[in-house]
Amino acid sequence: MTPAMYRNIFGMTIFMTVIMMVIMFAGKSVFNLNYFAATQTIDRDIFGESKMIHFTLIWNTFVFCQVFNLICCRDVSNHGMNGFSGLHKNFMTYLIILIIFAVQFFSCFTFLGRIFFEAGRTGGREFMVTIVAAASVLLANCLLKLLPDSLLGKVP
Repeated sequence: MTPAMYRNIFGMTIFMTVIMMVIMFAGKSVFNLNYFAATQTIDRDIFGESKMIHFTLIWNTFVFCQVFNLICCRDVSNHGMNGFSGLHKNFMTYLIILIIFAVQFFSCFTFLGRIFFEAGRTGGREFMVTIVAAASVLLANCLLKLLPDSLLGKVP
């Protein structure tokens, strides 16, 4: 393990935790959902459905954070800022990202999500907000790599 790897692991952990906390605690107002804290997701009313949609969006954000982190982790060097370099040469990475995206898409927009994953149907706006929030991982990774090497030398 190099200091650069520690920087990426701990930095991205903190950043993704912040993103997830925002979606969890402010998501109700961001996505304009209406339910009570005591609402059960198995309730077949509008409140239960809203809470299930919120939980689906939390999960969707988490999954896409991991997808974008998969791209970021392709280059953990101090000076390489582009995890996309050489991505077109790796068919398996393309295939895995495509499968993850397809499963998330179908679980959020079709009845299959309810059957297989207990996920609620989301709207296109909500789906895109979660992807944009998760894509901020790419920016955070670039900012982390701007930390000077002198700070990284203090990591054991």
